[in-house]
Amino acid sequence: MALDSPLSTIVESAHSNARPCDSGTTLNVTEEQKMAEKDPVTGYEFTDSEVGEIDKGVPRAGTKFRHEGKWYYFKSLSERQKFIGNPDAYLEAGKGKGGND
Repeated sequence: MALDSPLSTIVESAHSNARPCDSGTTLNVTEEQKMAEKDPVTGYEFTDSEVGEIDKGVPRAGTKFRHEGKWYYFKSLSERQKFIGNPDAYLEAGKGKGGND
């Protein structure tokens, strides 16, 4: 139910850029964060729909790992394990290839 007040418009606008997080709460997503997530191991670019499925815990969609305050998305557990073994190597390689950092 929408209220007809300036405050309700601000609240509705803020929620239009929201994405659920692991704890079930909602985080606001900036325009920069809406950019496609990229698997740092393979370079695969996830769609917003795929990212949403991963965030909801749908296993066939892929997986993610938090490193130094940022979530990284992967198509498989083996790619995630490679990244966990040496994240700096993949992050440095990604910078040279137009990665998401």
